[in-house]
Amino acid sequence: MSLHQFSADMSTSLLFQFASRGLWYLIVLILAGGLLWTAFFKTGDTARASIARVTSNLQLFQLFALVLMILTHLEELLDGGGMDELANIFLTTNVGIGWLVLLVLSIIGIVALARIPWLNVIWAIAFLLVSSMYGHSATDNPAWITMLLGFIHLACAALLLGGLLFGLYIRRRQADRFATWIHNYVRIAITSILVMTITGIISTLILLPSMDYLLRTQWGILLLVKAGLTLIMLVLLIMVWAKERRRQNQSVAGLLKLNVTLGVVITLIVGCITYMSPTPTNKPLFWHEMGETVHMSVRVNPLFVGPNTFRAKIWASEKEEAPAKVVMQLYSLDRQNEAPIEIALSPYKDNKKEADFEGFKEYDYQAEDQKLPYSGNWKLEVHVKRSTGDEVKYEKTFKLN
Repeated sequence: MSLHQFSADMSTSLLFQFASRGLWYLIVLILAGGLLWTAFFKTGDTARASIARVTSNLQLFQLFALVLMILTHLEELLDGGGMDELANIFLTTNVGIGWLVLLVLSIIGIVALARIPWLNVIWAIAFLLVSSMYGHSATDNPAWITMLLGFIHLACAALLLGGLLFGLYIRRRQADRFATWIHNYVRIAITSILVMTITGIISTLILLPSMDYLLRTQWGILLLVKAGLTLIMLVLLIMVWAKERRRQNQSVAGLLKLNVTLGVVITLIVGCITYMSPTPTNKPLFWHEMGETVHMSVRVNPLFVGPNTFRAKIWASEKEEAPAKVVMQLYSLDRQNEAPIEIALSPYKDNKKEADFEGFKEYDYQAEDQKLPYSGNWKLEVHVKRSTGDEVKYEKTFKLN
């Protein structure tokens, strides 16, 4: 996929949506991570008061970014509806209810966090937990696993990026604590990246029916870019760790600032891929043929690389017995030297009547979890051997994205 094609697919409204999500995610990670580090890393009274003021400003900025993100998405969700539809979104949809919860938590954060310090950890965890319920985490099965993975991933990212900015702030406000912070941070940050790598791999395996999509979709390409930038962050952190062991703490500021830049870029990428489809969109295949002696229809659902369900309906003359054999085969037109894929059809009872043909009787067959191994051009053949001994063959070509 070329950069030109990637840009052409992006409408102005979509770019605003991605930008607003990226900005919001960035502030959430900085805010939540900073709150967690503030709770567990001791600072002096002067630094603590200064951090509290910064936190209050970040809370306001986060609320602004959240409202901006909601506004950039509302028009698409409303789809021309009025106030009734607006109320329906906020009261009956998962996205709308999640937005309401985030707005309430944001207001609580502005009012209470500066006054009740122990709420910092609870608020940060709650906010990250609700935030993890967006995008793919809440829509994939089993949802609770992907949501848990999403929460762990976000929490580690918050400790990584929020902690990084927290440390640079400590370097300016309380330099005598900077060495202690580096000692703690590099170990937590490296561990966070390793945990994020594990959760990211598991989530990708759940999301993608085939790793082939990593190189064929915008989602996959951006994910690989994100992984590459994260690897660079890990290398830089290892360099910081090596300098810290040699007590060269004052020479690590440049490496840390470079990591901040990488973290910001990665977060903006997350704002894009969280709501992108990880797989190309294919419509389920429906194919019907009317023959002189045999009618036939085939459905392939959902029609993507990975496991699919194949169903065939055969209508044979009432004067004949059931078909002696029904064979379905897939041929790759792009790899013609490969043997055909046999679809193991078995008789089953389908209570849904697709059509009635006078003088014909319906016979149903299906095969579940039959894998289409890769994308490209395919030919599907259906061979029906009648009880009379004759064979009827149907074929259809299709493209799998």
